[in-house]
Amino acid sequence: MLELDGGGGAPERNVHRAVQRCGCHVPGRGPCQGEAASMTVSILLCEPQPVTRIGLHSLLSAVPSARVAGEAETCEQAVRLSHSLRPDIVVADMDLPGDGPVELTRQIVHQETANESAVIILAPERDERIVETLQAGASGILLRSSAAEEFLHAVEVILQGHGYLAPPVVRHVLEHLDPRPSTSAGQSIYSHLTKREREVLLLLTEGLSNTEISGRLFVGEPTVKYHISQMLRKLGLRDRLQAVAFAYRNGLHLHEREFPGP
Repeated sequence: MLELDGGGGAPERNVHRAVQRCGCHVPGRGPCQGEAASMTVSILLCEPQPVTRIGLHSLLSAVPSARVAGEAETCEQAVRLSHSLRPDIVVADMDLPGDGPVELTRQIVHQETANESAVIILAPERDERIVETLQAGASGILLRSSAAEEFLHAVEVILQGHGYLAPPVVRHVLEHLDPRPSTSAGQSIYSHLTKREREVLLLLTEGLSNTEISGRLFVGEPTVKYHISQMLRKLGLRDRLQAVAFAYRNGLHLHEREFPGP
């Protein structure tokens, strides 16, 4: 679903994907529908604390479509088991003993196997390693204190190929990106956008692709791309990621949507 216009390497795409999806995949909006709901998911749990590991195991065991394929207590064990078991998802604590979450994620995501594992990191709300872990290829960041409902919802979202950020983590990631300008200046520049450019920007904050925006606004994809390029030029931003960050920083994602009918 994610489409990028312009350049940018893999690290930016990973952060981009997660930030965009945080606008639409949040607790309380219902589970994702689709193929992920009916498939069996193998999960590798990587947690140094036995009590926490048992709790996560019990939570996942209650889901018919989930199967805990293995457990690890260190980064070394996690990498070795991910290579041999080839799980669909690796859930790892940020402070798993060993090389750290960034190197752990890199070794799991970039292993040369037929089955690509998605990595979910359990982290505190603010940790300087969060952005680096996303850049290394992590598909999601959850808080250690996340409710069971959110944990399961994140698994569903990631299985559909999206990224997931726990809502409290979003601000930390956006602050790292540091898009300009300040809130007061941002509101002023936003007023220079056309009505359609504003609509496109708000839909980007929902994590929609060009195809999905096209369907919502009943216009062609080339038209959507044109509005995005014009919007970025007027805001002085480089790409869609900065546009989403700009909208969140200036509270624009809270604006009421009034989109046209067919």
